[in-house]
Amino acid sequence: MKTHTLAGLFLMAITLLLFISTLPSSSGAGEVISYLPNETMRITVVCKDTSSALCSSSTACSLNIFYPNWTTFLQDQELTYNSTHFYYDTNSSWYTGVYHAVANCTDGTVYGVTDWDFYVGSPSTEVQEATTSRGIYILFGIAVLFFIAFLTIKQPTYKWSFFMFSLLFLVAALNIASISLRNEASSQNIINIFDTIGAISYYMIWFFGGLIIIIWILTFIASLADKKKMREYERIGQPWQPPGGFK
Repeated sequence: MKTHTLAGLFLMAITLLLFISTLPSSSGAGEVISYLPNETMRITVVCKDTSSALCSSSTACSLNIFYPNWTTFLQDQELTYNSTHFYYDTNSSWYTGVYHAVANCTDGTVYGVTDWDFYVGSPSTEVQEATTSRGIYILFGIAVLFFIAFLTIKQPTYKWSFFMFSLLFLVAALNIASISLRNEASSQNIINIFDTIGAISYYMIWFFGGLIIIIWILTFIASLADKKKMREYERIGQPWQPPGGFK
């Protein structure tokens, strides 16, 4: 099979993978409440009585919030009454992850409770996790295809270009994985490690991309030189052969 045909098949397969990666995920998720670390956040609770009317100022509401490891972040904090809701202002923690909040309201003998989750840091919903995981798998799959092309194709320009593309997509997958894991980390030391990996992989993407551009620029220059030689040989009536002869 000719080099151009093999290269075309690999490029078609990669195009198909890129198309699949743009398809929407089938996972679904509701709205996620999120705050940045050490950000002023207002916790609001809408309280309704047994007749579905808004609670009056005689209602007392308290708030408990738990860290992702279920230790106490806030305990029995009184919520401030507003005509439409109760609220409590505080600063979020540096500890990222999913927090669990519980609000208790009483008015005489009537008692109610509600609970919900919120996220400190970058929220990681099912849709986001599925999209990130799929993106990593797609990039890794493209890297494998390019590496197979590198092993299969003999023409030097295509061969080493595919090798560089393989490394580029592999590093891109590593970059996305490091960012995803960094957002999930709770230890500052681990966050620093993933920040370093992300920065290194980012510059490596540009490095391999630059090498690919250099390879094709040199190939283009060599092609122009060969065409010039070919025209010169044709002018003097000698047959032209590329360096190393015809393959």
